[in-house]
Amino acid sequence: MRLGNTDIASVKLGSSQVQAVYLGSNLVWQNAPVAIAATGVGTTSFTANWNAYSGATYYLLDVSESSDFSTFVYENQITTSTSYVVIGLESNTTYYYRVRANVGYDSDAQAFFDRVTTASGSLSTTEQDAVNTLVVQMKADGIWTKMKAIYPMVGASAAACAQNLKSSSFTGTFSSGWTFASTGVTPNGTSAYMDTGFNLSTQIGANSSHLSFYSRTNIGTTQGDIGCFSNPAGTTDNEILIRYGGTFYGFNNPSKYVSVSNSDSRGFYQLNAESLNLKAFKNSSQFGSTVSLTSYTSTNLNVYVGGINKNGLVTPSTKECAFASIGDGLTDTEASNFYTAVQAFNTTLNRSVGTPIVSDSDAQAYINRVYNAGGTLTNTEANAVNQLTIDMKAAGIWNAMKAVYPMVGASAAACAQNLKSSSFTGTFSSGWTFASTGIQGNGTNAYMDTGFVISDNLIYDNQSYSIYKTTVQSGTRCEFGASYSSDINGVGMFLNLGYSYINTFVHDSPFSSSTTSGNYILNRINSTTKKLFRNGFLFGTVTDSATNYNYLGHTVYLGARNDYGTAIFYTNTETRFFTIGDGLTDTEASDFYTAVQAFQTTLNRQV
Repeated sequence: MRLGNTDIASVKLGSSQVQAVYLGSNLVWQNAPVAIAATGVGTTSFTANWNAYSGATYYLLDVSESSDFSTFVYENQITTSTSYVVIGLESNTTYYYRVRANVGYDSDAQAFFDRVTTASGSLSTTEQDAVNTLVVQMKADGIWTKMKAIYPMVGASAAACAQNLKSSSFTGTFSSGWTFASTGVTPNGTSAYMDTGFNLSTQIGANSSHLSFYSRTNIGTTQGDIGCFSNPAGTTDNEILIRYGGTFYGFNNPSKYVSVSNSDSRGFYQLNAESLNLKAFKNSSQFGSTVSLTSYTSTNLNVYVGGINKNGLVTPSTKECAFASIGDGLTDTEASNFYTAVQAFNTTLNRSVGTPIVSDSDAQAYINRVYNAGGTLTNTEANAVNQLTIDMKAAGIWNAMKAVYPMVGASAAACAQNLKSSSFTGTFSSGWTFASTGIQGNGTNAYMDTGFVISDNLIYDNQSYSIYKTTVQSGTRCEFGASYSSDINGVGMFLNLGYSYINTFVHDSPFSSSTTSGNYILNRINSTTKKLFRNGFLFGTVTDSATNYNYLGHTVYLGARNDYGTAIFYTNTETRFFTIGDGLTDTEASDFYTAVQAFQTTLNRQV
């Protein structure tokens, strides 16, 4: 929203409205008083009152002890260019508010943004953030100085995609026949190419070099994707040709090239001539054998993207390009780090192919487990899991979790994985349906054994179980559970009967309406009190002093109840999230729901 020359960004978090105001790239600040101070919020040294949240971009402002911030004004007082100021918070009680306190984009990233704007292009905030992170990471990896031309292919227009991220030189020139989209740029395979203006002979000369190309298209046709070739003389050749169903070729000259069988033309390809070695890389690994060079050959022609420059003629491609670069040669480590940075960049933009790379290490470890098990995730799912992990950590919930099943990936391999750790990978019986909306048992023989033995991993008076579910068929059903000796004791949630139990089944039927869809948290935080939360609100409380714990040598089942090793009371509910962990406070239970609901909303499957 704009008010005159002022941009106003507003986001709803918890029960309060947080607004941020900035003018262009300069902070707008009026010296207004702080009406009411809160814990962690002072009136002088403001910078120290921000707590780091996910690196240098996000921060937490603790206003949990304040009863009223209706006239609260706050400045983070970071002096670099772009920043945000909180100008108002409605009344609140015990919430943490995540507010953007951007300390300014990297100067090279900002210069790129300015070039895009000057050329009449535009970038979304997500694209700007992704580009900025890419630049910062490349500098940290020592790759930035080796780059001569970087084309991130963002902005969905020729004006934006033609810009070189590295410098104001080598702005591309697009011929006709291109399609521009948020996912990248696609040539028509006949007339389309982009002339980078980068002459390998004059710009790199006798030094080593690299070319890179990120392909989002799987196609079997022989095509040229980036480079130049002196023809008909045929004396110099610097190009990448990606062939699906055939062979990848990466040339340094007509007689020195890497060739390797390539069954999928999607991915990030690099061709590196460095220390008189010619190597190709696909994604993070070397692709094919190393070729020894007697000298480096550079073609006296401009590099084309989306085709090969053959003395001004084009050998065209039809592959969608999501990134391309030209520069000095990279070491093996640099090539691997380059892939990681570019893959993270494209994951953020929901357009990567292959294993997504995200910012949180625990989320990344989970994604790797999914792929190692033979599963896959969409970029939206990967980013949603990443944000969920970040939100759970920020709310202080992550450490309480023992097993977290996000139920994404639409396969047994993916949905069986535990987000929290490599332990407690689920085992699915037959009878399950896997979809983007979750997993659904058939109500007759389907269950998932979590492998989670309660007595080994939890203590009696400190437990929680959560499930995000849809409604189910009639009859006695059990969402999840474990029991021993004909209902004498156990944990679980019954459907239709309206029972929810923890630590004892006998004489314990405190909760009702558990057939309703939503997010349920069954919680015990002491030896006598059990609580059920539905969609973040306390649904019921029961006091009991049961201490029988014989059942705890059995694993928890999902989709049925594990009755001393036998699955009973199968359900056909669709499950979209399931967790086991330590007990949660009322505030944590509410924050947990907020994080999970945001996760489900991102996936467009919230109830």
